[in-house]
Amino acid sequence: NNSKITIYPNPTNGILNISESNYIINQINIYNMFGVLIKSKKNSNKDEKIDIQELPKAMYLIEVKTEKENIIFKILKQ
Repeated sequence: NNSKITIYPNPTNGILNISESNYIINQINIYNMFGVLIKSKKNSNKDEKIDIQELPKAMYLIEVKTEKENIIFKILKQ
């Protein structure tokens, strides 16, 4: 897999920075640990910021969809 996705900071208290060095990010989905989609953002760059300050403190799944593949990360909101 040639994707080079970085998500920081993790844990976060609000703003997540997502960057992909090789491919365009098409969409970012945020799910709670029950798999419920909470937030979604369409995109077409290699760098994105997503604000989750309004979400409660918990563990979330971030799905990053690129031109090549979909990758899921766990993020702790504190």
